[in-house]
Amino acid sequence: MTAQIAADVTEKMLEKFSKPPEMIGRVVIGAAYGDLHSLGKRIVSGCLKSLMVDVVDLGSNVSAERFVDAAVAEQAQVIAISAMMVHTAIGENGSLKVRALLKERGLEDRIKLAVGGAPYRFDTELYLKVAPTPGPPTASMPPKPLSN
Repeated sequence: MTAQIAADVTEKMLEKFSKPPEMIGRVVIGAAYGDLHSLGKRIVSGCLKSLMVDVVDLGSNVSAERFVDAAVAEQAQVIAISAMMVHTAIGENGSLKVRALLKERGLEDRIKLAVGGAPYRFDTELYLKVAPTPGPPTASMPPKPLSN
């Protein structure tokens, strides 16, 4: 709820500027294939928007191909995948396949992979298995421009 309020306030504040602040990057976000949960994804989206990150929300039940295709089409620097269940976190069409597609298409250096959700909080080995792009373990880092 708080993240949604932050996103809504950010949108309303942007209307007040004669020239809106520059976005610091773009993230494609969605819930992993087979996962219909969206609360965590919405919270992260709201927080990112309040930091002036352009968020492209693909919704829930997103295939690996759709994540990668959208990131390329939207020129996103990050693909963020939310999963609420272990089987969607590591499923055959989830984060592992996104990682494989990025490698196969030569995009690993250009598009970072971020994962989150309950399964990763309770099983650090799962996080290592998915091998997202290394970064800060928390969202408390100060905003800075996203780079390729």
